[in-house]
Amino acid sequence: SVNHYRTIMNSVFNYAIKNKRYDENPVRAVPMLTQPPGRDRFTSPDEIQKLMEVCEKENDLELRAFIAIAATTGLRKGSILPLKFSNVFLDSEVPYVYVGRTKNGDPIKIPLAETVVETIKTLPSYGKGDYLFPAKPNVRFQSNFKKPHAWDIGKRFRRICKLAGIENLRIHDLRHFVATVMFMKGMPDAMIAKVTGHRSRELKRYQHLSPEFRKKTVEMIAGELSITNRITQLSSDLVQ
Repeated sequence: SVNHYRTIMNSVFNYAIKNKRYDENPVRAVPMLTQPPGRDRFTSPDEIQKLMEVCEKENDLELRAFIAIAATTGLRKGSILPLKFSNVFLDSEVPYVYVGRTKNGDPIKIPLAETVVETIKTLPSYGKGDYLFPAKPNVRFQSNFKKPHAWDIGKRFRRICKLAGIENLRIHDLRHFVATVMFMKGMPDAMIAKVTGHRSRELKRYQHLSPEFRKKTVEMIAGELSITNRITQLSSDLVQ
């Protein structure tokens, strides 16, 4: 964002002034812009379930697994698509996924629900390759430039949303769904931020959820997507 670049430039000039390389900081005369409010599109448990059902009906096992992982771990798309089977410990006493480097630069370990483990095992690539979501052959790309894993899944996601009758839903909203569930279960902001990588100020959006939404989310999390106990267990280790 513009404010982010301003902060960087401000630090550069302050460093230069401190080391007597510059006399004054011109960035101080540039005001910070007002941050726009965050996107308040909260995914409902019913929508998650419907997406999974449509994926199964359309035999899109990859997208079903992607949604299952995204909606239970809070990982970003950019962390899920490059996942290797060596990053996913399905036979551990507490199955988990390990991402060595997230967008924030920190490694993260998140438990996997049994239903997600079973979904991953249905992937066409299971037992056949390195990547959960391998790249499809494409003659438009030279082999030495193409990534070995899928780099986007948005078109397929939008198609499934349309078939499911779900509007205005983005892939990144699945990440917000996880943070919402954790917030509803009363997990501390610091722990949510540690597990999902959200900044503290970003978590404010979850403080105004309706009681009905809270109730439904908690009921859902205790059922099909029951992950909070596992997240709490591993999150505590991460925070310490």
